[in-house]
Amino acid sequence: MNNLVKPDVVEDFVSEIVKRNDERKIFNEVLNTKLIEGKTIKEDIKLESEKDATIALNRTDITKQVLQDFAIGKLKKTKQGQTSVYESLLRGVIEYLDDDFKIIHTKLDNAKMAYKDLPNKYPGIHNKAVGIIEAKIKDGLNNKVKMEFLMEKIMESKLRSLAHEMFYATNRFNLNNNDLLRYTCLMYELDKLKQAPIEQSDILKTEVAGSIKSGNCLEMIHIKSLRYTYPNGKRLQILENTDGFETKGIKGERRLYPSEEVIVKRLANMKLLFDTYRVRTNLTVIIADNDLECLFPERNGLVDRIEIVEARKSANKYVVYLGNTLRFVTQNVYLLTDYLKEFKLKNLYLQEKDKVVSSLRNGRGPLKEAVVEERVNHQFEHYHDMFGEIYSRSQARDTALNMIANNMALSVVFSKFRNRPIVFIDDRGEENKLIGGITPTSRAVFLTKLKDPVKVVQ
Repeated sequence: MNNLVKPDVVEDFVSEIVKRNDERKIFNEVLNTKLIEGKTIKEDIKLESEKDATIALNRTDITKQVLQDFAIGKLKKTKQGQTSVYESLLRGVIEYLDDDFKIIHTKLDNAKMAYKDLPNKYPGIHNKAVGIIEAKIKDGLNNKVKMEFLMEKIMESKLRSLAHEMFYATNRFNLNNNDLLRYTCLMYELDKLKQAPIEQSDILKTEVAGSIKSGNCLEMIHIKSLRYTYPNGKRLQILENTDGFETKGIKGERRLYPSEEVIVKRLANMKLLFDTYRVRTNLTVIIADNDLECLFPERNGLVDRIEIVEARKSANKYVVYLGNTLRFVTQNVYLLTDYLKEFKLKNLYLQEKDKVVSSLRNGRGPLKEAVVEERVNHQFEHYHDMFGEIYSRSQARDTALNMIANNMALSVVFSKFRNRPIVFIDDRGEENKLIGGITPTSRAVFLTKLKDPVKVVQ
């Protein structure tokens, strides 16, 4: 067919979703904004919709009636000259069934006949033609039609979600014009980077909007663990730099620790993302060195005192190395123990931590026992494999409870910031809620890919 004018699906959805002209203008600017990677948001939505539809194609059941209605709707929206493809097909089938309608249609086109003067046989022939077209369409339904249907449904969902974010910012934060554009585009970029739902997402949105309006710094925090290794499963070693490292485990397996330069790069890129939308940020990196005492308390029987002293020295070297590596991104790199001392939070932190441990031991903690037991099981299996029979389940439980409490007591750290910080970490499942969990409203937790996992080769 010549002169086909297919509808712009995105444009149709936008007209349906965003009713007001002023809002639609901003929303179209959002869609035409280029992401850091170079594509426009509109192009990205189309590509992501195609990817999602490809995944869903063989996992989703759709009735033939739904697909048939979809295909007919597409024909009705696709223009051919002054009419639609569907109307052209319908006219052609009617004329095929009855030659008289070639002359009748010509008269209608030239305004020499009114529709009310159509012959009595018209309704019957029209209905028959509709039936023929529907049967033909039904026979032609295939995965291509299903794919197009899924793509459009997913695309509509993504557009509605983005529009909802824009409306939310308008109504909740009174953002408009360029501020609204910056906010909506930034939230779209962040949504692409998250691994799991954001903990306290409203805090993230509030702090981002507040920073856009006032120009104040958005507080970013990354909580990082030390680099624990156990060469041959016989001793503790803390890595002192971000280089890749290889060692053997207790069963002779190769354990490949990837370089942490990728974490530095991803944190820098995250900061750059905010900079791109002119949101000022202040990044603080805190290394949870107090986990060392939880994993290996005094007289634990797993590692001796000398190893603990050496590990502490290595931790101090590591924070210096990491600080130098991150110096172009932030000057704020601390061991948690040093941070607590510097800002006079140590006593409060320990009090809050001890309260959590006590409540967990008495079965009155903030977590379901099943969640606690899952953490104990993970701790026991991991270290029992490493240290053998010398590692007991009671040790695993003590460690797990203290590690949980360490995470929850971080709310003491977060509460000291003037603006509620956004914590950027890798997705840890149920543990996401634990970070600063004593006072969940002290922070938002954004789950994104920062580190690469340790590889074990048997």
